[in-house]
Amino acid sequence: MNGGCAPCALVMKNNIISFPTMDGLLWVNPETAKPLLPEGTIYIDEFVAGETKINPDSLKEISLPFRERNVLIKLGFSSWCNKENIYLEYRINNTGKWTAVDVNKGAFIGLNNLDPGSYKLQIRKLNGFGIDNYSYKEVVFSIKAPWHKQWWFYTLAITVLTGLVLIYLQYRTKRFLIRQKKLEQQVT
Repeated sequence: MNGGCAPCALVMKNNIISFPTMDGLLWVNPETAKPLLPEGTIYIDEFVAGETKINPDSLKEISLPFRERNVLIKLGFSSWCNKENIYLEYRINNTGKWTAVDVNKGAFIGLNNLDPGSYKLQIRKLNGFGIDNYSYKEVVFSIKAPWHKQWWFYTLAITVLTGLVLIYLQYRTKRFLIRQKKLEQQVT
């Protein structure tokens, strides 16, 4: 378009809008023009945990070991519109506000240093005009706790610690009884 003119367009009697361009006039009939809106499904192209690539469609819930706490999710979507018209956002576990995904740098979501637990990643894409006109995609995954943070480890540690305290108390009681007998023998 040839910017810098005022007015930048003219509306003719038949409601066609005429814009000046470097190659001549551009005529747009608003009644027959069809906007190209970013509609369609969101696809997960790649789910990478650490150095392991996982197909998210093959599992209902993805379970990751503790050492794989960094997750990279590459997104795909069908759209015949410009990238500046694509608005992708994500959030984790229905908490917090939606975080925007920079589509110009590549449509990917990077999650780093995740704690052990279950996660539900929600991704949404604006599909055009209107309130709440979004496509949604959910990815459920979990990161296993390391062995020293498992419930059975805590139970074992408490049991061993209780056992050691009981053994120590029994030893001390026995020592006192021996001392008491020696004192009684000295007194008699």
